[in-house]
Amino acid sequence: MLKMYPSSLARRLLGATSVLAAVCAIASPALRADVIAYDTVDYGVGALDGQSGGTGWSGNWSTSTAGTTVSNTSISYSAGGITRGGGNSILLTTNSNNAMSRSVFGTTDKSGQDYYVSYIISPLDGTTGGDDIGTTYAGWQAMGDDSSYQTDTIGYTGLSGRAGVRINNSSDSSSRRVSTGMQFGETYFVVIKYTGWDETAQAYREVKIWLNPTSADENSTDTSIVASMTSTEGGSNGFKGIQVRTYLATGGDYLVDDIVVSTDWDGAVGVIPEASSSSLILGLSTLGTLLMLRRRRR
Repeated sequence: MLKMYPSSLARRLLGATSVLAAVCAIASPALRADVIAYDTVDYGVGALDGQSGGTGWSGNWSTSTAGTTVSNTSISYSAGGITRGGGNSILLTTNSNNAMSRSVFGTTDKSGQDYYVSYIISPLDGTTGGDDIGTTYAGWQAMGDDSSYQTDTIGYTGLSGRAGVRINNSSDSSSRRVSTGMQFGETYFVVIKYTGWDETAQAYREVKIWLNPTSADENSTDTSIVASMTSTEGGSNGFKGIQVRTYLATGGDYLVDDIVVSTDWDGAVGVIPEASSSSLILGLSTLGTLLMLRRRRR
């Protein structure tokens, strides 16, 4: 307690603490209130199953296939002064109803809160790029109590070579796809919004997907950027986390990095916090206090 020290030292400690707090507020990209969880894939090469990195998750990554691994191939996407990716990435190589999944909450949220999931993704087929990705499908489900691709609320890449949305296993339709074609060898920034909670049905009945959006595109109606749908049937029965289903009929693979779960648009498209920042600042604060005490004892 400060009363144990002379008042002059107490004043110095308080002053130093204030300065350090100000530096922290300016320098630290602390976890935003609207960003619930993120993972920048800071793992060694090998199996993804059981990995527990990132921030804000309630469980580890789970996979039901050996074809989901951590790769040392780096992907990145830069726009609006923000660069995403770099370092290792997640590699999806086989068909699976659970290529990867992870819980954000210990129990399913049925409050009707909107959720956004963003990530960067690169479809690969071993060529130099330029070919339409066809049916190189990766569907990102809002994982509820009993996740099933046949009923859930999903944003996807890789049906008819495009990004799109589906609920209750709805058929592929141009009205539910972004018009921009996706190409092998390119890296894309994807944002999905799970919304339209139906209190009676206890399900998310609306979904939107954006392909390479800017921070100003939340309300865009440009079909080259965004697609959406509303359903009167099915839908994820809450939000507990995310689950990815793959169906790689065209023969390609996917690399994925910088996965973010947020409760609003700004969190989904903003700068991803660095987990090391808080530890660095805490260390600086502790060091400053110890140096002052040491000086006093001299």
